Amino acid sequence: MAQFLNFKGDYKGLSEKKASDNLNMYGNNIFTETEDKSFKSYHYLLDPTAVLLLISGLLQIFTLSQYVTGIMCIIMAIAQTVTLCVICQKNNENIRNRTLSAKMKYRVVRDEILQLIPAAGLVPDDIIIVQGGEIVPADAHILEYVGLTVDESRFTGDNTPVQKHDGADPKATGLKKSCIYAGTRVLNGSAVARVVATGEDTYRARQGEKHGKAADPNFSRYEKTCVKLRLPLAVAAILLCVIGTLSQILTGRTDNVTGVIVSACGWLICMFMPFVELYIRMYNMNFVRRAELKGAVIKNLTVPEKLNSLSVLVIDKSAVVAPNTLEVAGIYSKDTDLMTTVTVLACDKDEPTLAEQAFLLNAALGGTDVATIKRNELTAQFPYNDADRIGGNIYNMGGTHLVCVKGAVEKVTGLCNMSPEEMFRITARAAALAKRGLEVWTVAYYIIPEGEEIPKSLYAVQYNYMGLVSFMNATRDMIPLALQGCKRAGVRLVLTSSDSPETASSMGKKIGLSDAGMISGDEIAESTVTGEPLDYKKAEIFCRVNAAQRVDIIEKLKEAGETVATVGYSDSDYDLVAHADLGITSLENTTGSVYEASGLIVRDDNFSSVVEMIKEARQLHRNIKRCIFILLSTLIAFFCTALADMITGYGIITPMLAAVLTAAVIPLCCTGFRNVKSDIKGNMTPSGFISQGKPDKKFFIRSAVCGLICGAISALFLTLAGGVMSAQQVSSVMLTLLTVMTGAMCLVVTDKRTGAFKNGAIPKYMTVTAAVTSAASVLLPYIPFINSLFGFAVPNPLASIAAVLAGVALPAGLQIKKYLNK
Repeated sequence: MAQFLNFKGDYKGLSEKKASDNLNMYGNNIFTETEDKSFKSYHYLLDPTAVLLLISGLLQIFTLSQYVTGIMCIIMAIAQTVTLCVICQKNNENIRNRTLSAKMKYRVVRDEILQLIPAAGLVPDDIIIVQGGEIVPADAHILEYVGLTVDESRFTGDNTPVQKHDGADPKATGLKKSCIYAGTRVLNGSAVARVVATGEDTYRARQGEKHGKAADPNFSRYEKTCVKLRLPLAVAAILLCVIGTLSQILTGRTDNVTGVIVSACGWLICMFMPFVELYIRMYNMNFVRRAELKGAVIKNLTVPEKLNSLSVLVIDKSAVVAPNTLEVAGIYSKDTDLMTTVTVLACDKDEPTLAEQAFLLNAALGGTDVATIKRNELTAQFPYNDADRIGGNIYNMGGTHLVCVKGAVEKVTGLCNMSPEEMFRITARAAALAKRGLEVWTVAYYIIPEGEEIPKSLYAVQYNYMGLVSFMNATRDMIPLALQGCKRAGVRLVLTSSDSPETASSMGKKIGLSDAGMISGDEIAESTVTGEPLDYKKAEIFCRVNAAQRVDIIEKLKEAGETVATVGYSDSDYDLVAHADLGITSLENTTGSVYEASGLIVRDDNFSSVVEMIKEARQLHRNIKRCIFILLSTLIAFFCTALADMITGYGIITPMLAAVLTAAVIPLCCTGFRNVKSDIKGNMTPSGFISQGKPDKKFFIRSAVCGLICGAISALFLTLAGGVMSAQQVSSVMLTLLTVMTGAMCLVVTDKRTGAFKNGAIPKYMTVTAAVTSAASVLLPYIPFINSLFGFAVPNPLASIAAVLAGVALPAGLQIKKYLNK
């Protein structure tokens, strides 16, 4: 037997063998299955390029007796298939491993050892330990507990915390006080419990909350768009090639049917849309690795898209103020000693807030015997909360009951016995303090006369005004700088606070926010009743808001078309984080429930870490755009070239040439943008390319125009060269032209600014790749035997020079345009 934490019982737990048997019997503890949209290795066994290469290779061997090129086509087909399968398998393994490592793990006792196990691995009869701030992973019967309260509002609709206990509830129906249920949230305390139901057997599942499969969180919109486009483009390419093939055969332009079919395979390879999703996933995984190097955790591959499209970042006061810096700024009362005593008695005895802790510390340092004061008998307790903005206690002071209250100025003064003039004076003084950025309390008391009943509420009596207490908080040093980074990235920062308008305004101005259009919690409540709309898009500061109103703010911003992220650390931030498009928390300061609801976990609660991730995501998005720009423009250029070959009937675009271009040149060039960082230094506003669901028409038009120009140059060169050289020689120079053109375009689109080579904006990998592939395409046709393997022949050197010049024509023109626009 073994004891754990401060629990009294000894718990052995299941053996690993028994746990394995239970897992086989009951299945994984999965409530909602996740839809698996990942690309499997077997998807690439029928890769169009590999299939076409295989068909053309067999035709060349068995019908045209072209054994060398036929065998090379088959080798290329096998290499293409194996490469795609290996890349796909590695990507899936990396995603699976990272997903598992980012999952919330729970404390489970097995073989007398306390282990951390993902929720999916829990089985009936497991002994689990849960504590405040965690989501309950499975239905369980409580064996032992310490001050356990749970939020069961998802089942009951009532937000009142439920007190739990051990033992049994033989007469209880529905939810039992001696059990905890999957999906509920532990608010306070801790417990040891025995799992009684998992997965579909849980109370949550039986209540009908299960709704099919959840969307695959690692299947991005980029990939969805590419998958949708592939089929119609493939059908169009096949129809066009069939028409071209039949036209050549039926019009009698050639009697070599097999040769035309082989050429058609080459045309199709040029026209088929490449596997763009592999490139996108590769870029996303590169972003994940870079984030991990900075200590961040990306829980799924939709996080980069959300960070890119992010338009509003909602933060609470806790994200602005420096931790552990709250201190008493002043006590304003005619009787400071009595004021201190009343305020100490008004503080929560069990779980004081940060402000209460600061006051208690200040009182102790000032010579007040806090411990002795707290020894008085506590009769009733009314903890402070953001909704009521008032709190206090009732103490029995030697037979006399004293009600001590503290809270927001307008709340407490309204309950005090004072003249309107005095109330105005106190309110004005509190407002003056709040404008300096101080948090202000009003403190009051009431002595219950002998024979009078103990009040059930703090609002049931009329108090004697005692005085004001002000608190000061230091803002984090990096916040103003981080705000500038947000503005550069096109992200609007929104501050929510439970403080008064004056305090919230002062705090907001300290970090560069405007109080123009500031909205209060009272205005939100009134708007809910009257239906009068509020302009949430213009407000940068929200004051006097409670937890429910913070969630409402996020929902209203989302309804207005904003992509909203929020930063949360404590258990009270769970609903806020869960309702945002993207929840963000830190590894150093978070709770289990907030961690589970968040998509991005940064290394610490330094706000600049969040801004850094936004910048990195924006850079990633631009790099993916560059990759897709090259893919689209080269696809259109190859399409035009194949169409020209189809019309002329020269048979220049062979399957081998098409395969070298699409399976070697394009992948090498398109992966070269992974380490481009030039955009981070400039304007990092979000792009509406795909991530917001609204394609950027200008981007696609630019891609199409560049592709058509490149295609026109290539088609014209093919037509002219085909009339004076053999097909093999023209294939050689077309390899040079298209390779040089692709590499040069990659270098040009890497950076919009001039002097990209000098300032190091172009990564070395990209420069080397463009240079090596271009040089190889020029030299390959001149290497004996090697050229024949690929179906090439030695061209005229002047033709190669002309091909290089034609290839750099458009990139050079674009570069000149940069200098002219400088």
